[in-house]
Amino acid sequence: SGSASGSTDNLQKWNYDKHALYLAAVASHARDKWGVSFGSVDAFNEPSSGWWKASNGQEGCHFGADTQSIVARMLREELDKQDLKGIRVS
Repeated sequence: SGSASGSTDNLQKWNYDKHALYLAAVASHARDKWGVSFGSVDAFNEPSSGWWKASNGQEGCHFGADTQSIVARMLREELDKQDLKGIRVS
């Protein structure tokens, strides 16, 4: 789940775009294959918390505000490319 310390980002910078693409691709697949529409896509789970440590067994993961901003913009771009402009990035 989280990083070793619980207070550092747990996604390498060179994977930010891949993370955004993956989330947009899942939303697109759900729409096209199953008729499922999403109102929003959340790129992170409880990212502002510092207690998500790798050995904690929980599913949250800390990400700093700068990283959240960068990835949110990338996700918006990927959703737009998939013609999912109506989905909010949360």
